[in-house]
Amino acid sequence: MTSLFVISLMIAWKMSGYYALILISGLSSINEEIYEAAAMDGSGRFRTFWKVTVPMMYPALFTVIVLAVGVSFGIFTEVYQLTGGGPNFATNTWQMEIYNQAFVNLKSGYASAISLVAAVVTFASIGVIKKGLEKWGERNGWS
Repeated sequence: MTSLFVISLMIAWKMSGYYALILISGLSSINEEIYEAAAMDGSGRFRTFWKVTVPMMYPALFTVIVLAVGVSFGIFTEVYQLTGGGPNFATNTWQMEIYNQAFVNLKSGYASAISLVAAVVTFASIGVIKKGLEKWGERNGWS
């Protein structure tokens, strides 16, 4: 359990700068006049955040969420360096299993089959999350 937490922290630290750059560029693209108009309409800070900032940040948030889901399916380096898939396969990922089957057990066909299934599941998951985010954005009038 501790090893999964440490690996999660490592990946969050590694990717936080990249995601922060995307979110900061989204924030900087919001025109200051929109905030001035919200203030003139009597909107408070909380309401301005939820009714102005979040909808205007939707494209950046959408991008960060889709990228984060894609990255989560490709975790290999962190697990390989820290634990090698152990202890007792507690931190084993699909990418680690593909590596073990192909290069440790020399079962390249089985590793290829796992790779194909991993790719299909990754693309399907990203597609489902993308559709869900699009529907959520349409429902709230953000997209």
